[in-house]
Amino acid sequence: MPRLQISVIVSNYNYGRFLAETIASVLSQLGPEDEIIVVDDGSTDESREILKSLAGASRLRIILQRNSGSLDALANGLTLARNEIVTFLDADDWYLEGHLERVRTLFEEHREIDFAFARGRIHAAPGSDPRASAAILRRMEYPPGPVGSNALVAALASDWVGSPTSGLALRRPLARAIFERVGVPAPGLAMFPDAVLVRGADLLGARKYALAEAGFGYRIHGANHHRSLREPFERWRQRRNRTRSIRNRCLQSSAPDSDPPSASALADEAKLRAWPCSGRARIQLALIYVLLAVRRCRGSFRQRVELAIAAARRAVRNGPARVQDP
Repeated sequence: MPRLQISVIVSNYNYGRFLAETIASVLSQLGPEDEIIVVDDGSTDESREILKSLAGASRLRIILQRNSGSLDALANGLTLARNEIVTFLDADDWYLEGHLERVRTLFEEHREIDFAFARGRIHAAPGSDPRASAAILRRMEYPPGPVGSNALVAALASDWVGSPTSGLALRRPLARAIFERVGVPAPGLAMFPDAVLVRGADLLGARKYALAEAGFGYRIHGANHHRSLREPFERWRQRRNRTRSIRNRCLQSSAPDSDPPSASALADEAKLRAWPCSGRARIQLALIYVLLAVRRCRGSFRQRVELAIAAARRAVRNGPARVQDP
């Protein structure tokens, strides 16, 4: 049986000092029919000279665009992608050895999966402080295996399951469906493609899988574009606005409570889905389900109590998603 083929889409803006290493980490892992598409988002550093020097490389395609954000860059790359599996990579990160083969094998062995994610391995530049990023990555980690559905809690409380952009791999139809629902360009979302892909996949009911091994090197260098906002309240406010925008665009509604789910449906989701590895993240998720039981679902008092109990039990007993019997 022919192997699945992969398209890797790299978004770059002024990361010329990392670009050659990033591209090399992909080229060394490509199969005969795989491809890498590098989209330069209007860089003003040496990036375009580096890309010009690499233009003859086999299986490498280059797109030069005006500066419009990494979301637009990845969407433009996706329009050219030819293969069934699409992975995304920030130009200041790189793929760890064997990552693409693990992604390929996963999608071949699990035809039901349409979204996979891997954790990152932090590489901190001298003088940078990786502690905040390390804490965020720990909260993102899930037990290896299928994640199950979190579509209800994603719509009602903006819970999400995934990783930074460089850890994501999707079947191409799902990636296209997310970008079509969100609409690109999307005001306020231009610099947050990971939020769009991860939250959009949750809201569209994607079947997710957490890879067992780290898949990418995650650079912390003090100039990361996501670190431009330093004030905590402003970061929280903008994150809330992004989440609402993605939800409203994907669900094509601004009223998530217009048809609240039943308490039993939420309880089934809590029982069957995977829960985070981090104890703090599990407690936060349990509190979300308890609050939904009290305020935002349909059902009797007994059903709401059962939902709260199910959430509390899963917060204590962690593990991959449980597979329902057919």
